[in-house]
Amino acid sequence: MSHKSYPRGRLIVATGLNQRNRGALQPREAHEQQGLQEKAMTSTYVRSMIIAGTCFAAGALALASAASAQSPGASREQGAEETAGQLVEVTVTARRKEESLQDTPVSVTALAGELLDKLNIQDVTQVADFTPNLSISHQTSSTTATSITLRGIGQTEPAATAEQAVGLYLDGVYIARTAGAVFDLVDLERIEVLRGPQGTLFGRNTTGGAVQLVSKRPADEFGIEEKLSYGRFNDWFTRTRLDTGYLFNSPVKATIAYLHRERDGYFNNTLAPSDEDPGSFDNDALWVGLMGEFGDRLTAY
Repeated sequence: MSHKSYPRGRLIVATGLNQRNRGALQPREAHEQQGLQEKAMTSTYVRSMIIAGTCFAAGALALASAASAQSPGASREQGAEETAGQLVEVTVTARRKEESLQDTPVSVTALAGELLDKLNIQDVTQVADFTPNLSISHQTSSTTATSITLRGIGQTEPAATAEQAVGLYLDGVYIARTAGAVFDLVDLERIEVLRGPQGTLFGRNTTGGAVQLVSKRPADEFGIEEKLSYGRFNDWFTRTRLDTGYLFNSPVKATIAYLHRERDGYFNNTLAPSDEDPGSFDNDALWVGLMGEFGDRLTAY
């Protein structure tokens, strides 16, 4: 009898162990269920936030579209601001024809007339301050003679028979000698500096390059322009420009520009008059331009 009771005891012990294990697993199942509920609540909150953000963005876009439709001037102002941030197209004649500077296959530096006025460039020697590889300076023999060097190629000989290595042109007219090459820039539309040999289009004496000075054309309507400036050493200048417009209903128009520059010397020379002090000058310049448009094929300037 006792021998048959041992398996039963073993079964009772096993049954008790199973009951204990089931009691230990109940807290784990509750914890897992709680975690699932938290994840479900979190995903529901995220979905609601995404939906609310999408609705808010759609409403703001609709309001912006309605505002732009009601005020057409706003789009024009925005377009003007975008255009102002872009590069301004510069037209040059480096290859003896008008074309965009970005389309010209030549190493060119172009300074527009508006920039020349802002920088207050008044004579030829100041052009080199804003142009790479270019040097323009006064010769020691004369205050009106110049030495032009471009990419290290130039001519510093003050003799009247010396030829230049960099050509200087004013409205296409070649200035053959260095004497008198330093002059006031009265009324320019732009300055073009061409680097490298330019003998194919500009002829001789352009081994180092060429400097083109292009003056402003006469305006179609009557107008007067005045500019004044004053600086240290009693340096002041005045420039007056007069546009006649078309004369007497003809295809001819003219412009007249006058410039006066005056400055005291850097120091006072007691042995000479005040207008002969070192660094002083008193210059007057007059520019007259006449242009006629005779049809589509003939324009004289």
